[in-house]
Amino acid sequence: MHQRLNKLLVQGKTVYTAGVSQKTPSDSGLAEPSSSGRFQYVKEVREMIEEKKGEIRERHRNGAGGIEIAEAYTKLVDDLIIKMYEVVMDNPPLPPFNKGGIKGGLNGQPLSLVALGGYGRKELNPFSDVDILFLYDRKLDPYIDFATHNIISTLWDIGFHVGHSTRAIEDCLSIAKSDITARTAMMESRYLIGSREIFDKFFASFKRDVTKRGVDDFINMKIEETGQRHSVYGNTVCVSEPNVKEGPGGLRDLHTALWAAMAKFGINTLEGLERRGIIDNQEKESALKAIDFIFRVRNDMHFLAGKKNDVLSHEIQETVAKNLGYRDGGLKGVIQFMKDYYTHASYFYHFSNSLIDRTLRYKPGLLKRIAYLKTREIGDGFVSIRDEIHVKDLNPDIFKQSPILLLKVFFYCQEYGLKLSSSIKRTINSSLSLIDDNFTALPESKEILRKMLRGKGAARVLRMMHDCGALTRFLRELGHITFFSNYDLYHKFTVDEHTLRSVESLEALAGSGEDEVELRNIYKGISDKTALNAEGYAR
Repeated sequence: MHQRLNKLLVQGKTVYTAGVSQKTPSDSGLAEPSSSGRFQYVKEVREMIEEKKGEIRERHRNGAGGIEIAEAYTKLVDDLIIKMYEVVMDNPPLPPFNKGGIKGGLNGQPLSLVALGGYGRKELNPFSDVDILFLYDRKLDPYIDFATHNIISTLWDIGFHVGHSTRAIEDCLSIAKSDITARTAMMESRYLIGSREIFDKFFASFKRDVTKRGVDDFINMKIEETGQRHSVYGNTVCVSEPNVKEGPGGLRDLHTALWAAMAKFGINTLEGLERRGIIDNQEKESALKAIDFIFRVRNDMHFLAGKKNDVLSHEIQETVAKNLGYRDGGLKGVIQFMKDYYTHASYFYHFSNSLIDRTLRYKPGLLKRIAYLKTREIGDGFVSIRDEIHVKDLNPDIFKQSPILLLKVFFYCQEYGLKLSSSIKRTINSSLSLIDDNFTALPESKEILRKMLRGKGAARVLRMMHDCGALTRFLRELGHITFFSNYDLYHKFTVDEHTLRSVESLEALAGSGEDEVELRNIYKGISDKTALNAEGYAR
């Protein structure tokens, strides 16, 4: 590819710099291409790029992973842009259009080419936007305008969706301090080609003067932004037509968590977070598995639509399922595919929330110590810190020593209005195998569950148990409907989500509002409401 691309681009460069009359200079004082020469040049480059895209698509169809395809597509764009830059910088415009005495060549380059956003992360799906920054130090050299004009216009003509900016280092830093969107895009800056010195100067200043200032404020703003985004999509992973990028459990949740980690720790990769001890190996591997799956889904959605598409609608779910190798069996392939999607998206959702929580609570040198905080004894080896429940003395074997505490921890959350801490969630998750048939048959286990179902806030604690995977271990029947989609236009959520929302609606009937008066009176007249909250499963 490189030799053929180099030949085409050099020919194209000749079209741009020498193929026009002296009477048709561009506004910048540089030459415009002859229409026939430019058309042929763009056509040949586009055909070559489409050929390479076709090869990547075949790899996808043959079962290549989502990360592999995203990296291959990113490399294709990298190779094209880098080669275009080399050709442009080695071939300055010819007189009389070179009015400023511009000198080309790769030595003493006046700018650095930088990938931003998803392109900076090397996460380009087939029709993702390509975001580029033309970065210079202080002075806007005439060659910068020349390079920008040639590279961007050619990328557009080839068919890429390009977002670009041309800025001095000082301007980038100023914008990043006042614009949170620009700040997050620059956090993912990746050097492509040009002056490495300019890029290093920019990124060192960015980390020192931007990312290390107001860290917690930045993280809290991203949390608020995430909440607003989630509200648009029903505040649940389990919608029947999920947005794989922006919805709860979508790629944006992971991006947000990594932005928070970059701000707090200066690390924005899962591997780096594992080396630092912020996450463990199991978390990293599960996150990578989820990324690969959702990337594979998004790749297929892009290929199928022939454009950027992030909504996994009913109309395409069956086709995507078949394209990804799901076949009808005892359970329709599309339903099994959607169940796998919800499983990975749910992991994304909870992992991202957990990582963000760790960034906010982290204090240098005190990551594993919580004794400095004011605690309240709850009992059974648990303490409350602020509004969370924690294991006293960070005992990792608390549930192995007394499995019944796997239910009591939720009971205490209900009784004291507490949330589960990130650390206790991980301990619960690693102890779920203790909830077996013997555990569920214990009279004490049944009695604790009945108390929770009769108590105030039963819906909240049931959702908490479900999110941790504990509820389906205790109520095995619930496991059959977890992440189960009816695959029709009449159900907005999965069956388990509809079930939990039903319990929430029942509890709301006990309120004092004026809506649904008749239903509320009927509900209040039921002597034993526990049956409505699934007590039958605990018998």
